[in-house]
Amino acid sequence: MKTILGIQIPENLADLDNDALKALASSLRTAIETAANGDVDLDVLAEIKAARDIRTEVREALTERQAADEALEAERQAVLAELADEDPEDPADEDPADEDPENPDDPADEDPADPEGDEATKASTYKPTAKAIRQENGDGDPAPTPDAEVESYGSYAEAGFVSTSASNGVDAGERFASMKQLGQALTDRWDTIRGASDGKVAVAKLNGRFTDAQTLDGDAAANVEKLGGPDPLSPRARKAVTAAMCAPATPTYELATTSSTARPVKNSLAVYRPARGSVSVYPTPKLGDIDDEIGRGIWTKADDADAQAVKNACATIPCSNSVVYDLYGIYRCLTVTNMLSMTFPELVEAYLNRLGALTARLGDSTLLDAMIGSVNTKQLTRSGNSFGAAINLFETIIDSVAIFREEERYGDQQFDAWMPRWIVPALQHDVMNMRRTSGSLRDRLPSRSEIEAMLRDVGVDVTWTLDFAENWETVAPAEDGQALPELPTQINFIMSPKGNFRALDRGELSIGVANGNIYRDNASNTKNQFTIFQESFEGLMDLGATNYEVEISGVCLRGTQTADVDALECAGS
Repeated sequence: MKTILGIQIPENLADLDNDALKALASSLRTAIETAANGDVDLDVLAEIKAARDIRTEVREALTERQAADEALEAERQAVLAELADEDPEDPADEDPADEDPENPDDPADEDPADPEGDEATKASTYKPTAKAIRQENGDGDPAPTPDAEVESYGSYAEAGFVSTSASNGVDAGERFASMKQLGQALTDRWDTIRGASDGKVAVAKLNGRFTDAQTLDGDAAANVEKLGGPDPLSPRARKAVTAAMCAPATPTYELATTSSTARPVKNSLAVYRPARGSVSVYPTPKLGDIDDEIGRGIWTKADDADAQAVKNACATIPCSNSVVYDLYGIYRCLTVTNMLSMTFPELVEAYLNRLGALTARLGDSTLLDAMIGSVNTKQLTRSGNSFGAAINLFETIIDSVAIFREEERYGDQQFDAWMPRWIVPALQHDVMNMRRTSGSLRDRLPSRSEIEAMLRDVGVDVTWTLDFAENWETVAPAEDGQALPELPTQINFIMSPKGNFRALDRGELSIGVANGNIYRDNASNTKNQFTIFQESFEGLMDLGATNYEVEISGVCLRGTQTADVDALECAGS
């Protein structure tokens, strides 16, 4: 037994039954989502990957078992269908030459409808289906005629639901004798799992039965004949096609839940848990906090000979006020009716995904605004020149890093930077427009990793944000029937000495008295509903170094680049 993300994993998954495998898959999914939405370091990431691999193995095992069960059920159904096609009591199947005129008591000569007939003969025609049981009890439709090639079902009750696991006296693979027995099995199964898992548990399945005339295959000519013949205007064809097209559409309940709930801004910061609701940080001194005339100087030979000469006054440490950084709560809640949760859980899951994505957007946007609003952040601007966006951006970043280092006499250290992710395709767009001598299209399209490597070379480790600060230009949404929007012409980014910004996180509050952080109270119960509520308490801490927030306006994605010239004239020369 091993433990991953707090979940105990057996050494041999094959020892688990289907219910245990499904519960394990559900637990792993919840653990992966919780870990991925929290603070992720290399160790946690390794556990997430290991849990993901085990969950994949569990789902593959379940798929293999389901396929084996379905194959077994298909063989069982084939045997039953073969028995259903046989009718040993039909006199038409008997060879007259086999009759024994001297033995009138031969059971083969008896009337099959005779209620006094041999019980063994009666048992040989029994079919263990729900329909046969009803017929034996004297209700339901009459038995099918012997010449029916495939038994057709007129209702679910006639087809017979098959149990997927031992339940309520019915073994796995056996049919339920009645809808009442099926209903009792559903009730019993619900009592065993209620509140323990958010996964789906199969109790019964229903297999369709189709005649050859109902089955379309790769033979186009045969398919046309089955649909009414080659003449589309013939009454037979119109009737067949109309019947097919007028059938009710099959509903699909699966919904996409692909909106990202990632928090790249928060995950890029070192996280600290404050003891209480706020932290105070004494401001980090900067070079400019010490006057040029004190605390240092040069003592010359002339000063040494001058009895009146004195050194500059020593610098002193002034008292400053600490900066207080408060925690704030970012919450999400969703109220769901019990009926909707039971009948359309896919819709609830989709709404939770979208709400989680919007909550993540609110959290990361708030952190970006806090970075810009810090007392230590300088807001700087630059206008785009006549060259393309790639040249404008890298030129500005190179200058920012150089000025940053000179301002505080930093060494060749790296800086953290946060930029909106649309800058990557904008740079690709711009570079593709540049004049190239290579004929390869791939050479004209820099990859994201290449762009990140170039930024590292000039001194910046970038985090691509999925969201925007309040004063950043956003990507315009696409409007139906309108031209595809252009990417923004304003680029914003934040730079900070590595590790200067930190994230505060007091943990998450989840209110719930049932599985899935479901909150139920008397008021909710009277309305037959419940609420899912979660709140995280977080904030931003600035250790006091200078930060830059830079805005480049009027950038162009047209790939304009420097040309060969005889002379360059700088502005103001």
